[in-house]
Amino acid sequence: MVLLPTLEAAVRRVTGSGVPGAAVYTQHLTLWVGFLGAMLATSTGHHLALSTVDFLRVGWPRELARAFNGAVTTLVCALLAYASFDMVLLDKGRVDTLAGGVPEWWFEVVMPLGFAVMSIRGAMKAPSRGAKAVCWILIAAVLPFVVSRALAVRGEDFLTMPDGPTLLRGHTAALGWPGSLVLFAAFLLGAPVFVVMAGYALLLFYLAGTPVASVPAETFRLVVSPTLPAIPLLTVAGYVLAEGGASRRLVRAAQGWFGWMPGGLAVMATFVCALFTTFTGASGVTILALGGIILPALVSEKYPEGFSLGLVTAAGSLGLLFPPSLPVILYGVVAGVPIDHLYIGGLFPGLLMVALVAAYGVWMGIRNRTPRPRFERREALGALWHAKWDLGLPILIIVSVASGFATIVESAALGAAYAIVAELVLHRDVHLTRDLPRVLVHASTLVGSVVILLGVALGMTSYLVDAEIP
Repeated sequence: MVLLPTLEAAVRRVTGSGVPGAAVYTQHLTLWVGFLGAMLATSTGHHLALSTVDFLRVGWPRELARAFNGAVTTLVCALLAYASFDMVLLDKGRVDTLAGGVPEWWFEVVMPLGFAVMSIRGAMKAPSRGAKAVCWILIAAVLPFVVSRALAVRGEDFLTMPDGPTLLRGHTAALGWPGSLVLFAAFLLGAPVFVVMAGYALLLFYLAGTPVASVPAETFRLVVSPTLPAIPLLTVAGYVLAEGGASRRLVRAAQGWFGWMPGGLAVMATFVCALFTTFTGASGVTILALGGIILPALVSEKYPEGFSLGLVTAAGSLGLLFPPSLPVILYGVVAGVPIDHLYIGGLFPGLLMVALVAAYGVWMGIRNRTPRPRFERREALGALWHAKWDLGLPILIIVSVASGFATIVESAALGAAYAIVAELVLHRDVHLTRDLPRVLVHASTLVGSVVILLGVALGMTSYLVDAEIP
């Protein structure tokens, strides 16, 4: 994924025409990266969910909640696998091909496989033998319809899943209300949010008599959108920089330039957290990478502990409006809004928020009479020089897009390649075989959990649009 867009930008610059099919293949590779990451997130429990289970009493209440969540996850993922399989078989009958004559449905195969693996994983993670048995029974209940759908291609249909209105003879509330209550209870008890949203989408489409393949179809439409590949590429860049110690270098540079000011340490924390979030696209990653460095320093400099915690937490979200932040790209993809317009529109509000938080830090520094070290020009310049490769990443991405040299996706690929080279070759803080594979796995897990959630959310949105629900 990194090589194709980078090669596309370079070849287009030299020859005037890019690599045939590079953009389309990159989009479809994003589908595989997203679903492989979603499978990893299911295995490690990193899908977005409420932490309700952790607050339940240890013993049967917690075990019962986990068993219930596991059963709901297993059933919903099994139904998604069936719906995705149906979509693949429908698309297989079409003649859509990519460059080189590769059928498009070859890439879609990862969707039923991914959902099937997530369903099986949900059964395997059930907390007790009885809960595992229930999960396997739910999978077995869906399996005949999958087999029947495969045989239907050969004209040997022996079992079909009746649509909701036919099965319930118009009394859709008989399934709608119980199903909704089960899904809502699963949400409150900590089931993954994507499972709950997908469950609601499947239930609503089924009760409306619409093929449930509409849900994975919307997921596929989102994942192969032209700008979505920028998300995994920028995530890789941010994770590689975080692993390579960019946070330490940025903190040192900011402290050298702002530490002499009243409240200089708070100002430094504000700017570094905002800058680092533009790399990672997630304030949580910023807090994990910088919190252990900045928080003890703030407390030791006589800043109140509550203020220090709030500053690190709030400053981590200040960079979400600046390029190349991932949430802006996500919003642009889903809403269909030009991403460059979003960045331009968010520039002034973002700078204003950074300035206001920094000003509050200055006021707290004066109020608490925090120490103010002297400005050392040699240390400031040395720290800035040491962090030059880290500071170069946003400059590279912004300049490559603004100059027309590369598209959003190509600039993201350039940024990912830049970060990998900087940490592997220049700083040498990331090892090629020991560290890089682990970082890529962590990045793909985050991407998978986000992509799968957005995909099923679009499926539910599609029903709301069809039903004309505002």
